[in-house]
Amino acid sequence: ATAQEYTVTEPGDYTVTVSGPMDFDCINYSAIQTITVSGSPEAYNASVTTLAFADSHQVVATATSSIPGIVFWYSLDGGEATTNGTFNDVSPGIHIVTITDGQGCWSDPQEVMIVDYPHFFTPNGDGVNDTWAIIQQEGIPISQIYIFDRFGKLLTQLDPDGAGWDGTYNGSQMPATDYWFKIIYIEGDSSAQKEFKAHFSIKR
Repeated sequence: ATAQEYTVTEPGDYTVTVSGPMDFDCINYSAIQTITVSGSPEAYNASVTTLAFADSHQVVATATSSIPGIVFWYSLDGGEATTNGTFNDVSPGIHIVTITDGQGCWSDPQEVMIVDYPHFFTPNGDGVNDTWAIIQQEGIPISQIYIFDRFGKLLTQLDPDGAGWDGTYNGSQMPATDYWFKIIYIEGDSSAQKEFKAHFSIKR
């Protein structure tokens, strides 16, 4: 065949041989190149494997192909790609896991959401970290959030869809110390309510 371009419809290894006519010494020349054509996986996914409010969060991405030798690569938030799709100690919030074939032929970003709470906030009016609220609270159905002082006195009940607590009680700023919260929520496919308690700090 003399065509310079060929279209393949299946991923795999292809061998291309380029040869030419005899030169003046009556010797044929040729070159052989093996080309790996990759493709999209048959199945792929990225998900958070840990529960909300876990001490440490894990994200696992997988991709599978029936073609022998096809290796997929994974990166978290644009970081270095690796063939290991397990990411540990992932921070709360929204993250992007990019799955790629490593050949530049296919990639797909997957969004994952980790629900947790901030361990402190700084209500000093600078517009940064001025309120306390559950991180990515839209990721789970939350019915109630209560905040208490260190002696167990109820300071406020938060609207799960609201902006959070501004660190005040009856219009007065609360001191820089530890506070406790209780959250009632539903997680996963179960309709049973869960309760979680922990503490956080105000820093001024």
